[in-house]
Amino acid sequence: MIKFLFIFLIVLSSPTKAELEDEALLGVKSYFDGNFENASKHLKRAALDGNAESQYLLGHMFEYGEGMDVDQKESFKWYLAAAKQGIAPAQYNVSLNYSFGIGTNKDLQLGLFWLRESARQGHDYAKFKLGLDLIEQANTEVERREGLMWLRIASIANLRDAQHTYAVFAPSYSIVEHASILLAANKCIGSSFTNCEP
Repeated sequence: MIKFLFIFLIVLSSPTKAELEDEALLGVKSYFDGNFENASKHLKRAALDGNAESQYLLGHMFEYGEGMDVDQKESFKWYLAAAKQGIAPAQYNVSLNYSFGIGTNKDLQLGLFWLRESARQGHDYAKFKLGLDLIEQANTEVERREGLMWLRIASIANLRDAQHTYAVFAPSYSIVEHASILLAANKCIGSSFTNCEP
């Protein structure tokens, strides 16, 4: 009987999905109203219960000290939680944290992993940085070609830096190699970033 009563009290005190969505909405509204203290209160509740958008925004608030002290470790923790749930901007931020060792240990391979995840969801800056990182860290010619492919994809998205960088690297490839990179970029875009082999 006591066990049943305990379970009943836990279920009774657990927030419903609608209540969690309300917490997230109140948090976002408070954030955009500039009431960061109220925003953090609501966002923390929703984030702790797994709301990915709240986790992302909470990570942002910790990163920039909005309504709280700057705390890169807390920021990384919340960005990572949101990234694991597929939030592309969070995946991009996690990649930056790993690449530069901000709030976590520096790990270039994990940085590339999260860049790929974000780029494959269409995040334009992730496409650009993935291209640059692959070219800079390339151990093989395949990795360099993949980097150029992602730069091409980012340049198609009208990122001026990507267009300039692509123009710098592209001439180092033969016409045949360059044509295969262009085909790979088109195939990647056409598959909604699911088939992105150079």
